[in-house]
Amino acid sequence: RKDSKLFSFDLTQYFLLLAIYEIKNIQTGKSLAAKKSKVIISDVSGDAAKWQWVPKENSKAWGFIKNIKYEKYLTVSKCPNKRSPCTLKAIKFNGKEEQHWRKWDTKIISKVWIF
Repeated sequence: RKDSKLFSFDLTQYFLLLAIYEIKNIQTGKSLAAKKSKVIISDVSGDAAKWQWVPKENSKAWGFIKNIKYEKYLTVSKCPNKRSPCTLKAIKFNGKEEQHWRKWDTKIISKVWIF
């Protein structure tokens, strides 16, 4: 029909916005979970361990990771150096570099580590 174009949209973007994930350590099977503003590694499987990928506007690679229960965003808190592990926290959205993530294969990578 002629009017069918009125309802066309990019389903890929639509489904990405609705996708809910659990972020798990492949070796231990434990989940990344929020506990208010803290980020913990845990056996929990409720909403505290569920995260939503929120694409960054005008970017195909970058996005933000929002916790479903607390509606806070996964944020790199501190990275002492490239050889030490970073600490994470869950805070309100600010859009800064510390909240930028990209997916690559089965991994999520922080923008803080790339630059």
